[in-house]
Amino acid sequence: MTSNRESARRSRMRKQKHLDDLTAQLNQLRKENSQIMTSLTLITHHYFAVEADNSVLRTQLVELSSRLQSLDEILQCLNGNNPISNGLSVTALRSLIASAIHATSLT
Repeated sequence: MTSNRESARRSRMRKQKHLDDLTAQLNQLRKENSQIMTSLTLITHHYFAVEADNSVLRTQLVELSSRLQSLDEILQCLNGNNPISNGLSVTALRSLIASAIHATSLT
């Protein structure tokens, strides 16, 4: 009888140790999960901030491309020496220059 009791006691101890190990593992996994969720939240916020910055930069790219095109047109007119003979009136040239000046003053 003593050996059965001792065997049963060892079995209960093994089960308790296994339960304790599982509980410790559960706590460790919960801790890791919490850290991962915190990291994910931070990364998500960073992603949205970068996405907003990219949107601003894309808008600025469109604006600057338009300005560059206007300035290139002005340079082409000025290099042609005679904007009227190139099919561009003095009024149109003045308008181009004014819009380029206005566009550069917006920045």
